[in-house]
Amino acid sequence: TYYSGAALWQAREDMAVLAQRLLVFIDGGPRPTDEDEEWADAFERLRLRLQAEPGSFNLRAVNQALRQLTEEGSCTFASS
Repeated sequence: TYYSGAALWQAREDMAVLAQRLLVFIDGGPRPTDEDEEWADAFERLRLRLQAEPGSFNLRAVNQALRQLTEEGSCTFASS
């Protein structure tokens, strides 16, 4: 899975590779390319990881919907 310890460690290492290559480029070094297999592999793994992430959670929208339901009186919570 994408949330195992090994997967999180791999993601951390991939981000380190990308950051290192970008810092070299910013300092005037060569631009990262797909010919750099370590760069390309790290980039692809992170891209796939981001695609597999669930959509963003909008807490404000949920809270607003709950307030509306409460105001309308159609939201009933039974206490035990």
